[in-house]
Amino acid sequence: MRRLRAEPVGIVVVSLGVAAMGFLLPALATGRPPELWPALSAAAGLPSLVLGVVLLWLRPNNRTGLLLALAGMVALLLAGIDNYLQAAQVLQAAGTGSLPISGIAVAAVQGSWMLYYLPWAWLLLVFPGGAPTHRIDLVLAAALPGIVLLFAVLAALGPVVSPLPGVSRDAALVPGADVAAVALLPLFFASLLASVVRFAVRFGRAPAAQREQMRWLAAAGVLVPATLLLCWAGYLLGGSSDVVVVGLWLIYLLLPALVVVAVLRAELFDVDRVLAAGLVGTGLGAVALAALAAIGGWAGAALGQESTAATAAATAVMVLVLLPVHKMLVRWVDRRLFPKRWLIMESVAGLERDVYAGRARPEDLEARLRAVLSEPRLEIGHVLPGTGEVVNARGGAMMPDPSAMAVVVAGRAVGFLGQVPEVGYLRAPDKEVMAALARPMELVRLRLELSMALAEVEASRARILAAGYVERQRLERDLHDGAQQRLVTLGMSLRLAQRHLGAGNQQLRGVMDAAVAELGTVVAEIRQLAHGIRPGSLDAGLPAALEQLCHTAPFRVDLELRPAGNPADVIPEMVGTTAYFVASEAVANAAKYAEASRIAVRLEHGGGMIRIGVRDNGGGGAVARIGGGLAGLMDRVAAQGGSLRVVSPAGRGTLVEAQLPCV
Repeated sequence: MRRLRAEPVGIVVVSLGVAAMGFLLPALATGRPPELWPALSAAAGLPSLVLGVVLLWLRPNNRTGLLLALAGMVALLLAGIDNYLQAAQVLQAAGTGSLPISGIAVAAVQGSWMLYYLPWAWLLLVFPGGAPTHRIDLVLAAALPGIVLLFAVLAALGPVVSPLPGVSRDAALVPGADVAAVALLPLFFASLLASVVRFAVRFGRAPAAQREQMRWLAAAGVLVPATLLLCWAGYLLGGSSDVVVVGLWLIYLLLPALVVVAVLRAELFDVDRVLAAGLVGTGLGAVALAALAAIGGWAGAALGQESTAATAAATAVMVLVLLPVHKMLVRWVDRRLFPKRWLIMESVAGLERDVYAGRARPEDLEARLRAVLSEPRLEIGHVLPGTGEVVNARGGAMMPDPSAMAVVVAGRAVGFLGQVPEVGYLRAPDKEVMAALARPMELVRLRLELSMALAEVEASRARILAAGYVERQRLERDLHDGAQQRLVTLGMSLRLAQRHLGAGNQQLRGVMDAAVAELGTVVAEIRQLAHGIRPGSLDAGLPAALEQLCHTAPFRVDLELRPAGNPADVIPEMVGTTAYFVASEAVANAAKYAEASRIAVRLEHGGGMIRIGVRDNGGGGAVARIGGGLAGLMDRVAAQGGSLRVVSPAGRGTLVEAQLPCV
């Protein structure tokens, strides 16, 4: 650890020495500040140098920091050499002094430009671990410096072009050395391109944690060979390599920042979207600049002068055309670069559209993700608000395994993804994907909470109704077996006492007759009250109770039983009691309010369900009002898990029909 911690200090010391030799010494000798291009080149290398030292200090076991620092030192060294040679030329031209110059060193520097690319190619081969993990990467990492060294030697043995006296030479020391050096250029470019390809291959096979880091360089790494290609294109088209400065600045400013973020805070934000938008923006910018240059050139040739109006018009047209194109191209690039991510986002977006259109349910998210990811074992757990319980889409409790990935929104988990395949956009915390998944998952968990609350309400209402029925049964039995029996016994005792009265007690006999008659009236009223609370005929079953209801009614009521006679399946007590009260309430309403001349009761039993219906030919117009009898029937039926409908068109009679499960 001490040796590694000493490296940042050593790098800083060496860098200061390079800067002193390349910039401070020439400035003192000439009395002038450094030239513009060397200063810009050195400035481009400073971010890489500083960030490399910081990363090496914070992560001493990760050698990527050393590569960043090396890249910065290369830029500083080459810029310093360039500035030193320019200062020597200035002193020679002015005749005011000189700086020590070695012809061999100048010749060797001719091929040093490859060093600008070497650290970045190494970085693509070893990132993020800091060391090659495959034999191909190891071979490439060893071949690259060999190519650079061989090119520098061949360039030094070839002709040397320099304004300094005694340095230039027109002929090569070794004939054909310059031709051999040129022949190495395609090989060097191929090596850079191979580094990018190897990075892409490793990215596709890397574990989720490493892939999350490598995403930051997934597109930016292409800049390394692309900048060299840009340099050659500048030579071929414009006879100058100045355009390469733009590419080198991008490499030396962008890549160090991406590497540091990838190592220290890979989850900082959704880099994929930034890369897609950046690639599209860069491409459209290049197209726009080319179009504007072409239009400006055409306008100048056509009009013989600069045309501000044509340039302004072209700019306006470009903005109007490229604004809608930009969004489409970002989607296209996103789909090509990150197909799995695009499929996930499109699947979720399609589900949301279908949900809003009523063609799907939020619970279909699990099935759609299974289809998109080709993973039939994938499962989604939803965290219920308040309780924190994890359930599946059907409300069944589940226990997420340790490898399940939490879907976190605003710092809280709304659900879990279990049996998730190795897809970086799910295993790695892609904020946009997580937000997209969280929307339907939030709907599902809220729907689950609501349905579970409603189920609890239904269960509570059923328990209350059951308790009421039990209490009714107890009260009916208490009245029948208690007060009613005692009153009957009292009446019999009075009759017995009456028989023992003498012939002279006629007045007392009349009083006792009246008392016995009053007791009979009270017994009848108690019997009727008990029947209203719960008819004792239900003890013989629902069909028997309905037959008694129709028989004892003060008007004609037809009864139809299907199947005929008593049903083969036993109707549960609670269900039978509910059905009876539906029938009795509907019959009473028809007789009292509908002024019906015909009432029919129909009972169907089969398939685990019973249907009880009461139809009359009265005036119709019945409405289930809050607090009314029909509303109370609806509550009773719903508490048993059934349904009740009322069909009552004005002037065409009324149908009250309940359907109850026999469970």
